[in-house]
Amino acid sequence: MSDWSLPERFEVGDGTVRWNAFGDGPPLVLLHGTPFSSYIWRDVVPVLARDHRVYVWDMLGFGQSTRAALDVSLRRQTTIFVALLEHWGVSGLGLWRTTSAARSHCGRHSCTTSPSSRSPSLMPPR
Repeated sequence: MSDWSLPERFEVGDGTVRWNAFGDGPPLVLLHGTPFSSYIWRDVVPVLARDHRVYVWDMLGFGQSTRAALDVSLRRQTTIFVALLEHWGVSGLGLWRTTSAARSHCGRHSCTTSPSSRSPSLMPPR
């Protein structure tokens, strides 16, 4: 899995959520969908971290977080996400929708990704 690492730990009772933060500036939190992990953001994070404090995490049951957790429902992930935001001291985030076309974002911001990449990008809300 290349050099993508989430060294930080957040204990959630029946498991450990792994996370990391990159860069400085206004906070930006990236979420992955299921059944993916934060690894999908690996090409986008360096570009966004030029101007932001970028937080990434692996949801419980995915990626580098505990995979054998009893409850990995979206309801549980939401509860964990809210707790992580508090832990990070992040509030007042705007919402952005994600797409699976990283090249759309990277094309506008000069990051490198292969043409067949399935990494997501950020798109402004409609």
